Amino acid sequence: MLLDLVAAVQKSFRIASQSTQVIKRGFDDTEPARQRYECTDCHTRFDDLTDTIFAGHHQPLKVWGLCLYFMGLNLSNEQIAQELDVDLSDVQQMTTQLRDGIVKKSPR
Repeated sequence: MLLDLVAAVQKSFRIASQSTQVIKRGFDDTEPARQRYECTDCHTRFDDLTDTIFAGHHQPLKVWGLCLYFMGLNLSNEQIAQELDVDLSDVQQMTTQLRDGIVKKSPR
């Protein structure tokens, strides 16, 4: 599931930059699983999470994926926070963003 998400994000960057010339540029300093990229046409740099609801947050992508999984099991925010060993306020922000992102992407 997470690998499919990352592959979709990478594809969207190639489409957004109007280029097929995207090269890898190492990994993030704080999150080693986050790949960095550069468009060789426009020289824009980005990572796996750029322009996603996950960008700019300190929780790793695997925590977001588990949060979404627990939401699907109908766990409360308190239960999710306990399972992930994350502050309740972080989980509330994450679940709100995930729900908002799902609503925005849902067909009308």
